[in-house]
Amino acid sequence: MKNNRLALAIPTYNRASILVEDLQAMMDEIKAFSIPVYISDDSNSEESQIILQYFNTIEYPYIYYYHNELGLGHDRNCLKTLALTTEDYTWYLGDSVIIENGGISKVLNVIESFEADFICVNVAGRKLDMPNNLFKDGNELLLELGWHLTQTGATIYSRRSLNALSDIDLMKCKNFPQTFLVFQTFAFNQSSLYWINEKLVFGNPRKQSYWNTKVFDIFLKDWHDCMMNLPVHYHLSNKIAAYKRHNLMTGLFNLVKLVGYRLKGVYDFSIFKKYYTMLKENSNVPVSILF
Repeated sequence: MKNNRLALAIPTYNRASILVEDLQAMMDEIKAFSIPVYISDDSNSEESQIILQYFNTIEYPYIYYYHNELGLGHDRNCLKTLALTTEDYTWYLGDSVIIENGGISKVLNVIESFEADFICVNVAGRKLDMPNNLFKDGNELLLELGWHLTQTGATIYSRRSLNALSDIDLMKCKNFPQTFLVFQTFAFNQSSLYWINEKLVFGNPRKQSYWNTKVFDIFLKDWHDCMMNLPVHYHLSNKIAAYKRHNLMTGLFNLVKLVGYRLKGVYDFSIFKKYYTMLKENSNVPVSILF
C-alpha cells in the first residue's frame, strides 16, 4: 500500500535519461517504504513520457507522471509539482538530485519524532556543518540556513505548509519559489524547521544546471530581489546577510568560477558593467581582476 506520510515530487525538463538513472538509484528504498513519486514534466518532447511510462509499468506502481502540454517554466512547474502531492510530507527534488541510500528512512524517523512544518537536510558538496536543530524563529533560520534553502532537494515540506502555495507571488521570488515559501510561512504562522546535518542528497554527475548560463542574473539579481521581497517580519540586515552569505558559501563568484564563466562566454564586459556593484559585494576578487 502507498505510503501516506512522505512523497517525492520532481519537476523535470528534458532530462529523461538522467531522471531514470536517479529513480533507479533510489528505487530500492522507495520500494521498501512504498513512497509515491510525482513527476511534472515540462519537456518539449515526449522522451520523458515514453521512458517513464515504461518505468512505471515494469518497475513500480506508485509513480504518477504528468506532462505539461504548454511549458510552464521553472517557477510555475515548481509550484505545480508541489501541488500534486496529497501525502503528509513532500520531499521536493530536482530531476538531477539523488537521495543517499538510507536517507528516506532517516527523514521518516524525523517526521514521526518532530512533526515539523519543514525538514531540511545537508547536501554533498556544501561547506556546511552544524548540529541537528529545531528552528522556530524565522530570522534565526534566515541567517543560519537561508542561503542553503536555495538548494533544490534540501527541503521537505509538510502538507500544512503547502496549503499556502496559492499565496506565493512569483513576481517576488523569481527562480526561488521553494525558498520563499519557507520564509513566508514562518512570517505569518507559528512554524518550525528541523535541520538534519547529514548529507542525504547529491547531484547526478551528468547534470547540467539550468542556471549555468544565467548565473549572474539568477544569483546576483533574482536572489537579491527574493531576499528583499521577504515580508517585513525579517530584519533588513538579515536579508542582506542571507543574500551575501549564499555567494560566499557556494563560491559562485570566486576567481576559479569567474575564469570558467569567462572561458564559456558567460562573463563578459557587458555583465561586468551590469553587475559591477553586486559583484564587488559578492566576490573576493579584486576589481582590477573582475575587469
